[in-house]
Amino acid sequence: IEEVLEIVAYQLRTNNVEVVCKFAPDLPSVLVDGHQIQQVILNLINNARQAIEAHQAAGRIIISTELKKPFIRISVQDNGPGIPSENLSRIFNPFFTTKEVGKGTGLGLSLCYGLVKEHGGDITVASQPGGGATFTIELPVAADMGAAVNSSFIGSAPDKSEEGAGKKILLVDDEEMLLEMIGEGLKRHGYEVVAASSGVGQPSSVAN
Repeated sequence: IEEVLEIVAYQLRTNNVEVVCKFAPDLPSVLVDGHQIQQVILNLINNARQAIEAHQAAGRIIISTELKKPFIRISVQDNGPGIPSENLSRIFNPFFTTKEVGKGTGLGLSLCYGLVKEHGGDITVASQPGGGATFTIELPVAADMGAAVNSSFIGSAPDKSEEGAGKKILLVDDEEMLLEMIGEGLKRHGYEVVAASSGVGQPSSVAN
């Protein structure tokens, strides 16, 4: 989480978004792909920042960690406009977005959901209009997973590497970090990804 905050520190500071960290001490280990979980945290922080920017001149994001056995719980809470109740049940659906046209793909939260689920965890959202939003990630504590870690956890998710075999996707987003996160998620499913930061000119990168 601290490494992710270093990456987004400038954006947060220039948009008058204060970050408050409430990290529990001496948390046990979790068995995760650190880079993938950082991508999830990055996306949640960026979403919170964008919600605040669109609603008010300054804001606050509170990031907390705690032990709720058998899980480690990570919460990202903002004081932005919140999410309408009718959207809460659809927030993790692919291509669902409340952003303006051209401001988001609607894939970020869907990929976050998939990554957390693949790690044997869960991600949920709570919000009230005008009261901000709180996204909560739960990841299994490694010590509590026991033999399941070796026997089924890593291989529990079905192999989807061939799902996109022979298929190419053009991915366009002006957020470079989101381009990387979404692109990597699609590549894990076997798709060839052509990434571009805008609709003008040639694609900025090609990832096979």
